[in-house]
Amino acid sequence: MGSRTVLAEIKECFEKFQIGKEFDTKDIKQMVNDAFGTNPNSVIPSDCCYNITNNGIKNYRDYLHIFEQLARGRYKYL
Repeated sequence: MGSRTVLAEIKECFEKFQIGKEFDTKDIKQMVNDAFGTNPNSVIPSDCCYNITNNGIKNYRDYLHIFEQLARGRYKYL
């Protein structure tokens, strides 16, 4: 059985929150670390959302809509 991906951990960690709740990068990294012991440096919220930089184009499209980037370092849970 393969190991979990950081993206799967992020998705699972935030499923319990109400849609529309806002988080900053530090909060996201800390919550995933607390829940799974994930290295905070491997948690990159912008990889999980449509934003100006990536235009929503990534190989892991299933995870693109976990967050919406509101501003630098600020995200809304979708």
